[in-house]
Amino acid sequence: MSKKVIKIFCVTLIAVLLIGIGCVAYILIKQSKDEDGDTKIVATMVVTSDAWSGWSEDYEVETVTEEFTVKSGDKVKVDDLISDEDFIIKVLEVTEESIVISTRNPMSVSEVDEHGIDLSTDETEFEVEKGEKIKLTTPSTDMGSIFIIEYK
Repeated sequence: MSKKVIKIFCVTLIAVLLIGIGCVAYILIKQSKDEDGDTKIVATMVVTSDAWSGWSEDYEVETVTEEFTVKSGDKVKVDDLISDEDFIIKVLEVTEESIVISTRNPMSVSEVDEHGIDLSTDETEFEVEKGEKIKLTTPSTDMGSIFIIEYK
């Protein structure tokens, strides 16, 4: 092959690669826009699942930590370690400062290192500040699930 043919091949290959990268970038940007055409903020949310039991002091389960990339409108399924059903977290809003989430069932919210739960809670909507964690616990006295939510 002559140098001219090799040069044309290389230039064509680079052009095709650049066009391909541009198409992928366009698709990703287009997918992350809401109905108004505004770009959605994408965030990293970390969820640690745990459980507790009031029946046994020795009750232990292996915690599960999962990391999700989320934007407003997403639904995340998390393992519920004491239930056959997944724990569903709906992402209502993502900003640079916080994530607002909701759950199907009321959960008691507290700081991660706090003990105790609010048995009469009806809260299903929660805000997690960037760089912070909240602890959601099943409002029950015998056993329950714990979900630690972090906005990284």
